[in-house]
Amino acid sequence: MRRVVQNLEGEYGVPVNERELDTLDSLIETILSQQNSSASTRLVFAELKRRFPTWDKALEAPVDDVEDAIRSGGLARMKAARIKAILEAIHAERGDFDLGFLEAMHPEEALAYLTRFPGVGPKTARCTLLFSCEKDLFPMDVHIFRILERLGVFPPKTPDERAHRIAAELIPSGKHYSAHVNLIRHGRKVCRPTNPRCGACCILDYCPTGQQRLLEDDAPADPRW
Repeated sequence: MRRVVQNLEGEYGVPVNERELDTLDSLIETILSQQNSSASTRLVFAELKRRFPTWDKALEAPVDDVEDAIRSGGLARMKAARIKAILEAIHAERGDFDLGFLEAMHPEEALAYLTRFPGVGPKTARCTLLFSCEKDLFPMDVHIFRILERLGVFPPKTPDERAHRIAAELIPSGKHYSAHVNLIRHGRKVCRPTNPRCGACCILDYCPTGQQRLLEDDAPADPRW
């Protein structure tokens, strides 16, 4: 995985986390991103913050008003209920909405804390902690699952949580954000679900699936690799 991360950085660059959301903002935005595109998610989140400039105002508002604010992002009724439940739980426990204390926690402790809240699964919690706290946690989406299966990191149909933990343990410390972003880029551009561009793959040397595919197709590999 160290070589895989290096090659991906050589191909796509070293991504920089430029998001400036605090932990709760990041958590809510991640919930809004479920079954939604990145561009749409940011628009929906911006509208939610426009309607409710503080989380106190969102907490005080009827759930129908929160639902109306995020309607364009899809699954609005479910997401609004989750957002309200999370705000209520955090405020009841801490008296405010500051989750900055998670930055000092061990990654697994912070993960356990967030997944206590309704609708916050391991992937949502990992995304939140990776992006807002720069924790060494590794959320995976369908692109990453597909690539790592093809690399043989874990076999097909490996349970979600086990796959997450196997992958996270193999990624070099401090490279979880880079690996997450660049694997998604690679999955969209090269290692596609159908008709993957194995001949142009910068990690072909480490991919038995791609090598076998090229042998079967008798297709020449990109000379760069």
